[in-house]
Amino acid sequence: MLARIDEAVAALTAAKAHLLHAEQAAGTWQGHGDRDLAAWRSRGTRAGAGAAGAELRGALVLTSMPALEDALLARELSTTHVEVLSRVAARATPAVAAALAEPATQRELVALGRQLDGREYAKAVDRFVAQTDPVSVEREHAAQRERRHLFVTDLPSGTRVQGMLDARAGHRLRLALEAAAGRPAQDDERSTEQRRADALVALAEHALTAPETVAGAASRPHVSVVLREQTFHALTRALREGATPQPAPDERRATTPADELAQASRDDATPAPAPVERRTTTPAEELAAALVGVPAATDEDGTTLPVSEVARILCDCALTRVVVDAESRPVDVGRTQRLYSGHLRRAVVARDGGCGWSGCGSPARWCEIHHIRWWDRDRGVTSVENGITLCSYHHHVVHERDLSIVRHPPAPPPPQSSRGSARAPSVTGSVATVTYTFRTRGGEVVRSGRIPGG
Repeated sequence: MLARIDEAVAALTAAKAHLLHAEQAAGTWQGHGDRDLAAWRSRGTRAGAGAAGAELRGALVLTSMPALEDALLARELSTTHVEVLSRVAARATPAVAAALAEPATQRELVALGRQLDGREYAKAVDRFVAQTDPVSVEREHAAQRERRHLFVTDLPSGTRVQGMLDARAGHRLRLALEAAAGRPAQDDERSTEQRRADALVALAEHALTAPETVAGAASRPHVSVVLREQTFHALTRALREGATPQPAPDERRATTPADELAQASRDDATPAPAPVERRTTTPAEELAAALVGVPAATDEDGTTLPVSEVARILCDCALTRVVVDAESRPVDVGRTQRLYSGHLRRAVVARDGGCGWSGCGSPARWCEIHHIRWWDRDRGVTSVENGITLCSYHHHVVHERDLSIVRHPPAPPPPQSSRGSARAPSVTGSVATVTYTFRTRGGEVVRSGRIPGG
């Protein structure tokens, strides 16, 4: 019954997208005093401007990408996948918009969506954007940095902490708070917010009492950055050679009917990117421009990193080389030990990206490394090949049910276009997703990343 309802929802979503597109083209909504199509739809549904804008963005991407609509109707993709692409399309720069208009790119995005759930798909599409237009990613990061601020205000009722960080600084802060907070004990009655506040205080106390703390002291970052060999060589070459800032290209373009629908669908939460005047690029943007077409740098969870952040970390970090084979699998580094730590853990995480249980989605920082062939029972070695990233819950399930695990290599990328014209960078160029099958002792498949729905 639920499957039939999901099928009906997909069919109705596609049908509604075409009706909204026709309404936009006909302009019949204009006779009711509404400012735009989004306002007209918001008034009719009473769902609010945000929901109306999201609905119209989804309609735009469905009507402009036939392969996406077909996959939605076949239930190969969900409405969440459609929402991911609609958000990217609504904020696309000219370079990204041109890539999204390519039928080959659309087919690759649909094929990628068949392999990933909505959460991981959003990360993969972000990597595609960063690979296609790394300069825009760097500009957004610089804009976030400009907006950063922190207020620490003493009040009679306590001290109020309020501020805004760029996404990468916020990620580091979250990692530090999670490490300081730890896992709550069974009798811990504090709320999540209270535990987070206590963790912030603990970090401050640690900084004040650490013997190495002096004015201006700084420790090396404990953040993992995953760089493909192609990206590492391109980045280091660009850093060595330097670049002379050049006038940035004029990114304004003619307005199309699709642009008008996108404009009508935008709300205050997702403002349209303002036309960019000719300007002098920054050194960071020149560095980003040198990485167009190469796989984007990510953290261990697969989140795209701005090029300037990668350069900053490479300036003062411990570098660990992880050698991979032709199928993007890290090879064994040959250490004999029981626990996965340091370079071993980083290598396993670089391959798996998060919990290896299909559909779980737990990020790597919350996971543990399990020996596929158990250390004590099966005499399994502590190697990259024998490791799998699992969250605490699924690690417990594997041991509780005594499940065997088989790793499958990433699916081969789609064949490159044989035409002579230039095409967008491969969507899958920065994604090498291994999958796993979990079986009982009797051979029954409990979960498999090779089977749709697990």
